[in-house]
Amino acid sequence: MKIRIDIEYKGSEYYGWQKQSSGNTIQNEVEMALKKITLEKINVIGSGRTDSGVHATNQVATFNLNKKINLKGLIIKLNKELPSDIRIKSYKQVSNNFHPQHSAKNKTYIYKIKNKGKIKICIKIANMNPEPTSIKLSIKLRTYPHIRY
Repeated sequence: MKIRIDIEYKGSEYYGWQKQSSGNTIQNEVEMALKKITLEKINVIGSGRTDSGVHATNQVATFNLNKKINLKGLIIKLNKELPSDIRIKSYKQVSNNFHPQHSAKNKTYIYKIKNKGKIKICIKIANMNPEPTSIKLSIKLRTYPHIRY
């Protein structure tokens, strides 16, 4: 049974999404919590990697379960096991063809850049705005016709 979860997290205390040999990651936290609940080693696949300190409001991930389980109960337990800065917002069973990266139709990134103090040379040369700035970037991804969404 393949499960899709939508995750929200504050990444300040983590070294990004993907498991690493050193440093705690979001993927590692989710996998450890799932193992504690299901007593199975479960590999969680995310829709993409994030850098250290990056937050997410709706990162999609999937994992497979070897047995039927009450999904609502699993997610309630999972949110209790996870640190308070990681939350599963929603969940559903999906087709085995669903892949969090390849099945994505779009991704949105928001970059917040905060300039601390005025750097006169940069302002003079590049006409940079010394105030905090937000940039929203939306990317339309290619769809794969052989995959059922």
